[in-house]
Amino acid sequence: MHQTTLNNGAIAAALLAAGLGGFGMGLITFLSALGILPVPVLYAPVGGLSGQSTISIVLWLGFWLGLHFFWRKRSFNLNPIGRACLILTGLGLAGTVLPFLLR
Repeated sequence: MHQTTLNNGAIAAALLAAGLGGFGMGLITFLSALGILPVPVLYAPVGGLSGQSTISIVLWLGFWLGLHFFWRKRSFNLNPIGRACLILTGLGLAGTVLPFLLR
């Protein structure tokens, strides 16, 4: 009997990119709230959040495209990548909440 291995690199790339994008949003929000990272206001009624979210989306897309290009024909154990995604997303959430709790 012949056993085939399916390539799940595209799934792994999407998972890790999602975690990195969430972490990027938290980091940008945290650094912006501390005044370390000036973020442009792209839409005045929204304020700095428009620049923060735009930068985060660009980061997420960049990570996703880059990882997809290099991992699309590979096979991975998705458990550690899923854990990394959850940890990075949790850290990103903490980064978006902490500035408001520290005020």
